[in-house]
Amino acid sequence: MRKIKLVLAVSLALAAGVTSATAFASSATANDGSCVVLGVRQPGTNIYDGPTWCGKVNLSYITVRGPLVLNNTMITGETDVSGPVDATDASLKDVVLESQATAVDVTLQDSTNVNGNITFNGSIPGVVYLESGSKISGKVINGKIVNN
Repeated sequence: MRKIKLVLAVSLALAAGVTSATAFASSATANDGSCVVLGVRQPGTNIYDGPTWCGKVNLSYITVRGPLVLNNTMITGETDVSGPVDATDASLKDVVLESQATAVDVTLQDSTNVNGNITFNGSIPGVVYLESGSKISGKVINGKIVNN
């Protein structure tokens, strides 16, 4: 699933005329880790426009307009995403997903914990895939849980 998301992001970048990853990607470093976006990071914030990958970071919040991949990451405030979320060995508080046209999915794996709710805003319900000991302490609003 992760390879498909990466291939899709790279394909979209190439279709947009991007010929160099360094010309299109920006990154931010926080607490010995980093977030990388194929797009734009708003300076001085945790707001990203484009597919975003975060590894080994602790953030107070994050807003992503696009897909979000988290690895060994802690977000103590709200995670607001307009796209799918793939979290591995992560700790999150409330997760809000925005989608008006298509269903959005969240994949939680390798003991990822959500200490709050996962809310799917929009007319189409979302899906949360729970894998490898991952847990949600709150509710899934406008969506369903699939245990894998």
